[in-house]
Amino acid sequence: MNPTTHCLECNAPLTTAETQGLCARCLLKMGFASQLAGGSSLPASPGNSGPPPMMPFSFGDYRIERLLGKGGMGAVYEAEDTASGRRVALKALGHSLDSPDTRKRFLREGRLAASINHPNTVYVYGTEEIEGAPVITMELIPGGTLQERVKEGGPMPVSAAVDAILQIIAGLEAAHAVGILHRDIKPSNCFIDPSGMVKVGDFGLSISTTSRGDSALTMAGSVLGTPEFSSPEQLRGEALDLRADIYSVGMTLYYLLTGQTAFRGENVVQLLATVLDKAAPSPRAVRPEIPEFLARIILRCLEKQSGDRPKNYDELRAALLPFTSTAPTPATLALRLVAGVVDQIILIGMRIIGAMLMFGGFEAMTRAAAMRSPGWFWLSLGLLFFEIAYFSVSEGRWGATPGKALVGLRVGGLDRNAPGIPRALLRALIYLVPTMVAFLRFDATGAPSESMVWDFVRGIALWLFPALLALTARRHNGFATVIDLLTKTRVIQKSDFESRESFAQIDEPVATTETMPQFGPFHALATLSSDDQGELVLGYDTKLMRRVWIRKVAADTAPVAAALRNAARPSRLRWLQGSREGADAWDAFESAPGTPLNTLLATPQPWKNVRHWLLDLSAEFAAATRDGSLPATLALDRVWITASGGAKLLDFRAPGAEVAVEPLAGTEGSAFLNQLAISALEGRVATAEEGRTSHPRRPVALRARGLLRVLREAGDFTALAGQLRALVQQRPAISRRRRLGLILGCTVPSLVIAALLLLGLNLSAKWQKKDPDVMRLKTALINHARMEKGEFVSPEIDPAAALPPLEIYIAGRYANVLATDVWSSPYVVSALSRSERKRAVEIYARHRDPSPEAMAAARTALGRAVDANGELDLAPHFKNFEKVNQVIRWPMAMGGFLWAAFLSVAAALFFRGGVLMRALGIAVVTRDGSDASRGRMLWRACLAWSWLPLGAAAVAMLVPANPVNFAVWLVANIVLGAVGWSAALPDRSLPDRLAGTWLVPR
Repeated sequence: MNPTTHCLECNAPLTTAETQGLCARCLLKMGFASQLAGGSSLPASPGNSGPPPMMPFSFGDYRIERLLGKGGMGAVYEAEDTASGRRVALKALGHSLDSPDTRKRFLREGRLAASINHPNTVYVYGTEEIEGAPVITMELIPGGTLQERVKEGGPMPVSAAVDAILQIIAGLEAAHAVGILHRDIKPSNCFIDPSGMVKVGDFGLSISTTSRGDSALTMAGSVLGTPEFSSPEQLRGEALDLRADIYSVGMTLYYLLTGQTAFRGENVVQLLATVLDKAAPSPRAVRPEIPEFLARIILRCLEKQSGDRPKNYDELRAALLPFTSTAPTPATLALRLVAGVVDQIILIGMRIIGAMLMFGGFEAMTRAAAMRSPGWFWLSLGLLFFEIAYFSVSEGRWGATPGKALVGLRVGGLDRNAPGIPRALLRALIYLVPTMVAFLRFDATGAPSESMVWDFVRGIALWLFPALLALTARRHNGFATVIDLLTKTRVIQKSDFESRESFAQIDEPVATTETMPQFGPFHALATLSSDDQGELVLGYDTKLMRRVWIRKVAADTAPVAAALRNAARPSRLRWLQGSREGADAWDAFESAPGTPLNTLLATPQPWKNVRHWLLDLSAEFAAATRDGSLPATLALDRVWITASGGAKLLDFRAPGAEVAVEPLAGTEGSAFLNQLAISALEGRVATAEEGRTSHPRRPVALRARGLLRVLREAGDFTALAGQLRALVQQRPAISRRRRLGLILGCTVPSLVIAALLLLGLNLSAKWQKKDPDVMRLKTALINHARMEKGEFVSPEIDPAAALPPLEIYIAGRYANVLATDVWSSPYVVSALSRSERKRAVEIYARHRDPSPEAMAAARTALGRAVDANGELDLAPHFKNFEKVNQVIRWPMAMGGFLWAAFLSVAAALFFRGGVLMRALGIAVVTRDGSDASRGRMLWRACLAWSWLPLGAAAVAMLVPANPVNFAVWLVANIVLGAVGWSAALPDRSLPDRLAGTWLVPR
């Protein structure tokens, strides 16, 4: 039988390589058709009796290996580029779908996808026509899709599913940054590479938000997207924004966690009606172990109205971060103490407000508190229930009280979800045991016990109980207290996720294509740089409408190694294609927007940026060491910082890198990383020898400082990348909120103390003016007690003889205090001690209502101790109390500040910082990153509190006003303004600038 010379399907002439009776294009069609039909059969045609299409077969310059899957417009094959040896995913337009409109839409998919270059998106190498069939060549990702993973292994663990979604979000953010909405996010369009990274692919339904005309390129009569994963507004054909993709992301997460979508129907019509009309059921109905808070996030993404969904990817990411696989940072006991103090300040304020409302004003509240009236019992009981609700509702519902939220802490169960009301209620009840025990002191009438022993025991309990709760806290158990262990909860620090800083792209010159050559499919635009190793040209791919870098090399230059041709790492440039034919030997690489590293070295770079560069390069060194693609030469001018803040290792000098730097051998990766760290952090170009022998000397977080000091000795790049990845998850610098917390932590307690003292002194002055006999009574009682002991006597008075007349004098002279409502006033309770009040009651009981004759005899017996006005005049006395009060009120009010200043200065001198600094995780270092000395810390503390004497002088001297007082007041306000300005500074406060210190995380 004569061999077949023409295609059995299209009658096209066959080449000698095509021996199956079908041309390559029809073989692609058959593969696509068999995938659609679930089988493999040839179409009915005259003489068609051959076997089904067999793979592999050749198609242009590609060897088709196997069918990977199908999309709405074509089939995807695993193929090998026979010219370069690179393995790719080749997407071909379905033969039966080929038409001018679908072809245009198919090529537009490739162009849109090619405009995105991000580690979490599938990279497009190119588009072309082979034997009349349009194809898109993409990065091959052999790990399958998220849908396949769920089908094979069932619903994913919560942390793994959230990790995957966060990577999808990163890819979609990159697409949105260049104006692209995906519109078809679903598990089958999310691919897993061998390292476990998830990449978004299949931009077949994407639209450009900058060119709405593209949205018309849809197939007539078709539903855009997959109904199960499409937003209601997309199904209705309305205008879309990124919240439509957020809906699809939420549904994808729903699928990853449950193995099914939220909506199902027997047919498309029923499915569409369900998606448009019914609320999504909670994923917990399918899988109860899903954290409730995570379920609420998913349901929020699936809201019918786009305005009810997260407004952007940052908001969605922040909500999902607590559920990632990254180990949470336990909250230290010091931070929990600070949060507790803040909560107590809030509760004290609420107690005062509640008491004032109940008793009808501050003075009435003070009287009730002083006398411990029965009403005080009911108020205390109500406030106890309020405290229980304060902790249980805030922690159970939102995972944090206001105090914890302020310092960045969160309470969660072992599943990292908010603990829920029942467990939070148990936490509150355990924490408030001392407060509840205090109610044992009230008797049946609601009056409190006056036992000093009870007060002592209660005071000890209030101090010892928190310490007892903390006995179990250890670093290895996440500082779990007794409360945490009993309730199976943990207190953790909120994630410090911080996106990479963006960098502007260097200005690339553009010239007309008429005067520049063409390299394969790429048109040259301009020369970027030239050196002895070759010339770097800016090129343009007219099909994908994107720029490329073309490196012209000598004709005898060896081709790019296979490992580099197949490299698809974000820290290495992707090789696109090349040629060694004739005089124009060249290689084309992706063009990554950004800037060369050494242009950034004129100024010091912050650690928050440098840590990402070190992580990227250490991960690249680890991968390149495994596959043998490590460059022979490492140099700072061969590092490219992308616009998204990543670092790429180049095999040639970066464009725009005009400063030549001393290179290191490719085997000296650790020294090179150290050289880069020194150069970037110190803002200069470090020598190769410094990279081998020195270390960076700049203020960085203490944990980072430890790693940087041994960076040049790192031998295992995989382990180093792991350490750097952990540092990336931690705070790179002290935030404004934490720095402001340090200032407020020092001043607010003092301010509260000062305000309370001033209020007390003002009330005392008011009460003294209203009832001046109270302090005179106190004088008499003090003298009575001293006379009983023989410790205080006048030379002219016999104590034994004078004691009875003094009691008669007290009972008669101060009856207006002892026998009236004044005795129950808060003034008497606050002015007289418990023993003095008891003594006065006993004296009045023995000598109630003395006669005028007895009073005259008593005055005569006391002699000169009674003045001409009939007032007792024995030291100590309070006759000038009002004047004394006026003199001491401001010094007393400043006492809280003076005490705080003293503690701060002492802590700076002896401990290089105070308890509050350690609680907030703050360390103080100098310019070279070393710990600040005690002397420098002392100077810094003095500067930080320098406003105190000026402020005190200004406040004390406001009345009367004069030019001098005004000047002092002005200076004080300038200083206080500087304190506020220091809190708002992005990096350093005024005292730090003057003392030459930096605040860094511990």
